[in-house]
Amino acid sequence: MNGKRFTQIGYWCSSTAFILLCIISINNSRNSIALSEVGYQSISPENLGSIADRVVLAVAVENPSLNIDSTEQSESLREIKERLDGYATRLSLHQKQNRKFSLAISLISMIAAFSMCGFAIANRRNKKEELTSR
Repeated sequence: MNGKRFTQIGYWCSSTAFILLCIISINNSRNSIALSEVGYQSISPENLGSIADRVVLAVAVENPSLNIDSTEQSESLREIKERLDGYATRLSLHQKQNRKFSLAISLISMIAAFSMCGFAIANRRNKKEELTSR
């Protein structure tokens, strides 16, 4: 395969990759917007773990005769705390994975854009050489 054919194939491959990565990035942004509309971005894993304690304190304020110590040591509250901790861990993991995915897509898009530019320049040089050799 000669250099001219290689640069043409390289240009089309990098262009196609860039367009596909842009579509993936746009879709990822649309998903992030949809999640933020339902309040996903405002929920931090740290706050999620402390919700059970805040509920117990809110109930104690509403009902002063409630024994907080026995409520905090109840089996059902312990189970709720464990579930919330699990959800917080999942949320934290999901947020980290989403950040890594977005970063990877951005970096690969940038590489595809630079290679597309490089192949475009190489194609232009090949065409100039072809015109001057005639």
